[in-house]
Amino acid sequence: MSNCHNHSHVGLSSLINGAENLRELTLACGPAITEDLAKCLHTFSGLRSVKFDGCLVKCSGVRAIGRWPRSLKELSFSKCSGVEDDSLSFLVRAHKELTKLDITCCRKITYDSVDSITSSCRSLTSVRMESCSLVPKEAFVLFGQRCELIEELDVTDSKIDDEGLKSISRCSKLSSLKLGICLNITDDGLKHIGSRCSKLKELDLYRSLGMGISYFRP
Repeated sequence: MSNCHNHSHVGLSSLINGAENLRELTLACGPAITEDLAKCLHTFSGLRSVKFDGCLVKCSGVRAIGRWPRSLKELSFSKCSGVEDDSLSFLVRAHKELTKLDITCCRKITYDSVDSITSSCRSLTSVRMESCSLVPKEAFVLFGQRCELIEELDVTDSKIDDEGLKSISRCSKLSSLKLGICLNITDDGLKHIGSRCSKLKELDLYRSLGMGISYFRP
C-alpha cells in the first residue's frame, strides 16, 4: 500500500482483518504512523518486515511499535519526518532481532539513537542512514565495536571520519559501503577498509575527491 494518503487506521484494520499470516507490510508515503495505526497491527504476531518510507511518524506511534509482541526483522523509516531519539531508542530496545534498518534522512536523530541501535541490535546486517545530519563522527565507531555482522552500510552525506572507517573495518562480512559526500574521510581511513574487508564488492565514493583506490585490488 503506497501513496494511500487518505487511509486511516480504521480502513487499514478492515483491509487486513483476518490476515493472520501477514509477514510484510509496506505503507510508503501513506497515512501518518500514529499510536492508533500501530495498535491495529499489534495482533499480527507473524509480521516481520515493515516499511513506512516517506510517512509522517508520530513519537507515540513509534513507541507503540516498540510494544508489539514479537521482534521485527526488517524496519524502514526512510525519509520519514518525526523520528526522534527517545522513541526510536525505545523501539530498538524492544526489537533486538532486527537485521535490516533504514533510517535514511531521519534528520532529528543523534548519537543517542546510534548508541541504542548498536547496543540493542547486535545482529544487524544492513543499515542505511544517509543524510542523518545530526549524527556526530563519534557515533560511527560504534558499528565496528558492536555490530560486526554488518554486510551493507550506507552512510552517504555523513560526518564519518577515518576513526569510524577504522572501526567499521572490523566488519569482515562487509560487502557494500557507501561513503558519498563524506568530507571527513581520507586515504588513511580507506586503507583499513581495503586491507580488512575482503568481501567488499561495492564502494561508493561519490564526490569524495582525492580518495585513493590502490588499497582495493581485484
